[in-house]
Amino acid sequence: MADPTDDQTNQEPEVGPWFWFDPPEPQEPDFAAVYKSWNMCPLSGPALPSGAKCLISSAVFTMEMLTTAAKRSDTEYFQQVLPWLNTYADIYKVNTKLRVAHFLAQTASESSLANVKEKLMYSVKDMLAIFSNKPKKDGTYPHPKLRETPEKYAMHPEALANYVYSNRMHNGNEESGDGFKYRGRGVIQLTGKCNYEGFTRRHNNFYPKDQHDFVAKPDLITDYLRYGIEAAFVFWDMNNINAFCTDDPQLKGVEAVTSIVNGGDNALRHRKQVYQLLINKFGK
Repeated sequence: MADPTDDQTNQEPEVGPWFWFDPPEPQEPDFAAVYKSWNMCPLSGPALPSGAKCLISSAVFTMEMLTTAAKRSDTEYFQQVLPWLNTYADIYKVNTKLRVAHFLAQTASESSLANVKEKLMYSVKDMLAIFSNKPKKDGTYPHPKLRETPEKYAMHPEALANYVYSNRMHNGNEESGDGFKYRGRGVIQLTGKCNYEGFTRRHNNFYPKDQHDFVAKPDLITDYLRYGIEAAFVFWDMNNINAFCTDDPQLKGVEAVTSIVNGGDNALRHRKQVYQLLINKFGK
């Protein structure tokens, strides 16, 4: 994955324009002092305090889009998600209906827009279907140990993650524990030590008053909704995914974005269905 080099992330974002919101009760003590005197929230700029109900007139993500993509009835959760989505959408230019359709097609398939950790609790059948289903050119299958000793990995999330994610994405070997430590998190399922390193650099450059080491403390991403959503947009930007957000009859754009986000083509059919549904309903 490319290192973050975009100059816009090496400085505090510009503040404003401003819109009123009802200040929430502090949910995250680390941010209480920063936001305690705010009674407005920015369309872009420093992230919103948890629970803020921001009235952003140019919001590109809407409640109807979220419920269409994720097919969830939990609108209360989506009310919490929307301000964060629209804040980071503005910063990272996921700001057209076409790009939103691509973003939601991926996050709906990866996590149903929930800020969760990758579970990796698979039966033998599902485990092989996901991690060892297509033979290579030489006829061998990826991750051969899953076929040789499936009982060691099926229904054993830590062992599975440590094996299938080992020796890549800056992770160490199977014994290092990096695979499980840096398994998927957040709405886009940020995976691999290199992505946690990249997110740490981007976040700390953007928010010098909110420094965190997500490599040392990866669970911060799922502990706080803000970070679970921010990580998705940072990953999107680090990989220049906006450039792949095309619309074509064969949905090659969805295939290209899926390859970057998923590292394969898991749930490709579902991603295409969500994308097409959003385009048909909301336009591009």
